[in-house]
Amino acid sequence: MIIVFLLPQMVWSENFTFVNTDGVELNFQTLEEEGMVTLLYNRDDNQEPNEMRYNYPNQQIDTLRIPERVSHNEREYTVTSLAPLACAYMDDVNVVILPASIKNISYEVVWGWRNSFTWNRLQSIKVDPENPYFCDNQGVLYTKDKKILIAYPTAASNDTVVLDEGVEVLAATSFYVVENINYLELPQSLKKIDRYAIGSDILKQIVVKDNVDTLSTGAIIGWSLNHITLGKGLKSVGSYFVETDSIVNIYCRTKEPPVFINGGEFLSKNILEHGTLYVPMQSVALYKQSPGWCQFTNILPIEPPIVTGVDTASVSWVQNFSATGYVWTLYTDEAKTQRFMSLTFDANGHLTHIDINSSHMPERMPALYHEDGEEEKRFAEYYSFTISGLSPDTKYYYTRQSLKGTEVIDEETGSFETQSDGEEGLADPSSEDARHAKVLHEGQVLIQGSDKTYTLQGQQVE
Repeated sequence: MIIVFLLPQMVWSENFTFVNTDGVELNFQTLEEEGMVTLLYNRDDNQEPNEMRYNYPNQQIDTLRIPERVSHNEREYTVTSLAPLACAYMDDVNVVILPASIKNISYEVVWGWRNSFTWNRLQSIKVDPENPYFCDNQGVLYTKDKKILIAYPTAASNDTVVLDEGVEVLAATSFYVVENINYLELPQSLKKIDRYAIGSDILKQIVVKDNVDTLSTGAIIGWSLNHITLGKGLKSVGSYFVETDSIVNIYCRTKEPPVFINGGEFLSKNILEHGTLYVPMQSVALYKQSPGWCQFTNILPIEPPIVTGVDTASVSWVQNFSATGYVWTLYTDEAKTQRFMSLTFDANGHLTHIDINSSHMPERMPALYHEDGEEEKRFAEYYSFTISGLSPDTKYYYTRQSLKGTEVIDEETGSFETQSDGEEGLADPSSEDARHAKVLHEGQVLIQGSDKTYTLQGQQVE
């Protein structure tokens, strides 16, 4: 009897170089899949590139074109993937163009730094429109369905970036060391921010909206950060999920403290000792007892106080990123059967409708966090306004509803009491003060008279 042992065929990878149509020498490696190769990083000394050892060293390349097919030893191969760091740490390359054949890009990585485009220093990333797996939008690299943002060209000149709705994941190092962005608006659709996804030395504020449920370890690194908002949907965070050398205030909207994952419960000493954690009023005690969060020296309620005068009340509410509008209703009785007024606002906190039983118009106040310039208005934590024409030494009750369309998705209730004016009593309804009220309209304070409206300079408004 003859016994034949069939041994599995071993597939050995082979490295080789290929010169593209622009005369640029590229490094490739064969894959187990027959006829397929991956693009490797390009270093003369074969050491991995990093911030001190750039990829494609000393080569002035405006556009790096990755070919769809390459040849080696009289064989033709299809370029199907980008290896870790293949297009990373490139100092002098401005544009990378990916062919239709690319189906794998390294971005789903444990430690983050292995993204094919980590610290890319590019101005644009382009993808052949026929590629079924990936696409670009204004030079930004996405999966074809645009649910995962893989890489932003970190040397792009844009100082303002507003991500489209539909993006669900910021891949590891996708926005790491962006050079020019001073305002980054994350979409409501976002669910996860991976390791080291955001890194900047000029971004001052980040607003993570309500649908994000996971912030990975080191998700946000900002050397100038002073303000971070964490939305109501956050469930888990990694150790050092935010890192900064500056003093940062963290506004965490979720009532239940998010759980620290991977067994770590760490934040930087700088943040814990000098920053302030703001949480929902009813959750302050819970955060003070929760692992990780309890390390904060300062934990305060996020809700701003209502400031009252003799016949005024300055009221504020926390912005709800899921809301399309808000309704404030004021009552004179605890049972809320005697309605005093209702004010309707749009998603941006602009007053759109008044239903009022008072001789005075409400005066809209600027939102908080507007004092540092026009760009800071986008980061308002609160919407606020002043109600005038109230009775002195009187308790009022209110409801604040967040609406999504016509559906009430959130509601807060409370009360406040105006101050006493002694023997002075209410102002005469016929007096000049009573017949004129200030109204903030489209950013301009106007004086509303009995039949005409004027600017503060006395000019009549038509």
